[in-house]
Amino acid sequence: MEGRVEEISKLLESAMRLSCTVKKGILFNKTSALVKFSTDEPYQSQGRDFFKLYGFNSLLPLTQANSEYYSPSRHHKILIRGEKEEEQYIEVWDQHRLRLVKELKKVHSTIIENPVFGEISWSSDERYIVYIAEASKKKSGSFWSGEEDVGNTNLYKENFGELLFNVTNPKLYVFDIKENSISEIPLPEDIYPAQSMFRPNSYDLVIVGYKKTSYKVGMTAMLNRESNLYQININNKEVIKIDTKDTLQGIAIPRFNPSGTLLAYYGVPKGKRSHVTCLSLNLLDWENKLHRCLVDAVEDYNDHFNGIYGFYDSLSTLSWLNEDKLIFETHHKGSNCIFTADLNGNVSEFTYDLLKPYHLSLLDVQQDTALIRAANGLDFHRILIANHTNGIWSNTLIDNLTPTPTTPEEEKIIDALNSTTMTTIKHQNTEMSSFLYHTSPGNPLFIIPHGGPHNQGVVDFTWQLGARLALGYNVLMTNFRGSTGYGNKNLEALLGNAGVVDVEDCLESLELAKQHVDTNYVISYGRSFGGFLSAHLASTGVPKLSIVVNGVTDISSMSLVTDITDWCFAEVFNEDPIFPPSEAQIAGMYRASPVARAGNINVPVLIITGGSDKRVPPHSSMELYRVLKGRGIDVKLLWYDKEGHGLFGKATTYDYTANHFIWVEEKMKG
Repeated sequence: MEGRVEEISKLLESAMRLSCTVKKGILFNKTSALVKFSTDEPYQSQGRDFFKLYGFNSLLPLTQANSEYYSPSRHHKILIRGEKEEEQYIEVWDQHRLRLVKELKKVHSTIIENPVFGEISWSSDERYIVYIAEASKKKSGSFWSGEEDVGNTNLYKENFGELLFNVTNPKLYVFDIKENSISEIPLPEDIYPAQSMFRPNSYDLVIVGYKKTSYKVGMTAMLNRESNLYQININNKEVIKIDTKDTLQGIAIPRFNPSGTLLAYYGVPKGKRSHVTCLSLNLLDWENKLHRCLVDAVEDYNDHFNGIYGFYDSLSTLSWLNEDKLIFETHHKGSNCIFTADLNGNVSEFTYDLLKPYHLSLLDVQQDTALIRAANGLDFHRILIANHTNGIWSNTLIDNLTPTPTTPEEEKIIDALNSTTMTTIKHQNTEMSSFLYHTSPGNPLFIIPHGGPHNQGVVDFTWQLGARLALGYNVLMTNFRGSTGYGNKNLEALLGNAGVVDVEDCLESLELAKQHVDTNYVISYGRSFGGFLSAHLASTGVPKLSIVVNGVTDISSMSLVTDITDWCFAEVFNEDPIFPPSEAQIAGMYRASPVARAGNINVPVLIITGGSDKRVPPHSSMELYRVLKGRGIDVKLLWYDKEGHGLFGKATTYDYTANHFIWVEEKMKG
């Protein structure tokens, strides 16, 4: 086995180095673009960022920073440097030089760069930028320290949960570049600011205001938070609430058309409990403040368009293609697709010549031109510029990131990707579909249900999938009732039925996969809610091995500890939370959980956990571990103390990926 461990390690290193991630893209005109990439090194915590220029002779100076934001004219850019409060500052560059540097520590704490709260926005004349930042914290010390906040050193400060645990008091700030001054814009006491955007050719801006609740709640991947639109003039600081339709409980991603006459935004229908739901796309006529629904939520499945879904990162790509047409991403029948909508609400799909399911991402949009990243599970990322003229798209491929192999391990990965067949598995009992990547019919099969649960199976290119295929595994990416992209009725069919219909759909996908591959040796693998399903599947006896990554194992015990308490009530009961939960509710959450069925688990289980997870508290993994250990079941626990729910650390990702492959091979050999 020692030689096999070395072989697996080398192959994973090669898979990781072969792949690079597209982080950001900027269009400069219809033929030229700048794209920022990142590549990973297995044993190092930091990735390596690099830039590629397409169609350029000259450009703004390129320099490395945490993040960069180009002005509307592309003649200026903002760089954010430093990650800690005491060292963060803003640089302003023009085409020839560094114009100024602004230290931030005397004004506020760190700038919040998360799509939940939005990005930096420029005014049209490029004098101002507006952004959200964490307010400066009062210094606290012991009772004899003389600090202004005496005795509160250990006072618990609520935060916004997973990926936002450093955010406790977000505020809205405007930076006057001409005067080199930053000021806070006062807001109503009952909201938190987010997603600010200047109206073109004015000093008016709009923001989303999240309604304050009795305690701070998790925001990442939670689109059902109550919010509204607000209009602000940065000169007089007047704040006006913009009344929206009574049918909406939340607003997301406001976007002005180029003339500033229309404001588009996503609407969350009132009464929605699921963390992701089918959204509406709405328009506000700015002059008369009249709202209308442009694209409504889609309830029933259809082949043409199943509605608008996504998380804040993909939803934030909503853009105006021109004065009267919008372009956006959404999930559709297992793919991440791009659609356009005109002012009459007519929706059309942008298609690309790549095998579906695929993942298309909007990197930038300007003047009937879109910069797009395209990939699928078997094809490396491609970058294309798509031009829209008289209703017709024309695409120019500007980069294909398929690498040339230079080692035997790299050749093995490329060969596996080229020889693997992808088959769409259409479920018979529902309108869902799953996707089977088969290398050879007799090889062991990984079934991988996605997390969320209101999400879809991964169809993007990942180095992990490439490694699985190169190691000789078949892979089944499973969707189920609750998945996005199949109409809202299919999404909401899971609410109140977690642990029942989702498990049924996973088992059905395995049964249907028998037409193509051997399912005698199945390994279940899942993260978060996918871990919930992996553990549930283990209790059925169908998998021979089960891997649970930051998995939901006991909803009852996490319900008052997780940053998304409402999620627990929604998925199990389709109800709003009550405090404290009733005995019946606690019992119901327990019955829906894998730990309640862990007495039926008789196969080896590998549990992988981030010790700093705010979403699924790490004690959930410990509960399942204790139950299985107490029963004498073969169980192993990997614990990454400083990692959160996503286990995003580069070295961590490599370590648990290598560990789980080695563990699987050890168990298969008996």
